[in-house]
Amino acid sequence: GVPRIPVSLARQGAACPADPEAGAWLSKQLGRPVRLVWQDDPTMRSVRADEGGLPGDVLSMADAGPLLLATEASMAQLNAWIAQDTDLPDVPDIDPGDLSDPAAPAAPAAPAALDIRRFRPNVVIDGDEPFAEDSWAGVRIGNVEFRTTMRCDRCVMTTVDPVTLVGGKE
Repeated sequence: GVPRIPVSLARQGAACPADPEAGAWLSKQLGRPVRLVWQDDPTMRSVRADEGGLPGDVLSMADAGPLLLATEASMAQLNAWIAQDTDLPDVPDIDPGDLSDPAAPAAPAAPAALDIRRFRPNVVIDGDEPFAEDSWAGVRIGNVEFRTTMRCDRCVMTTVDPVTLVGGKE
């Protein structure tokens, strides 16, 4: 019975506020005022037809689809590309006399591999070729079959480590 409040979520102009105590707790944890909302009508947002949605396909407060799938093979390829793009000194360019000199500038470190959690997948699949999932018509998990709808372009949040909150250029 609580009136909806305006939200800036795509194609959903309003949502129900959660208990004010939840918002107060989150605000304290985050150090800024925030509100927690929920979607009381699960049919309010649908998967867009131009993104592969069919009549009756509903979407909660997720970006583009109700389930995000990623593969370890694709993540490994992304990390390989990042490592290739790193400007590290070639071994012939290193003066052996500098290796034990504590005053010598440190060589740049190779970037740490990105953690797949940055992409916030609901399902991570092992195996197959990198980006093979882009052409899958669907996937079965146990006895449940899922239809794929679209490739999900990820936002800038993938450049932020979810544990340390340190950003990168990737």
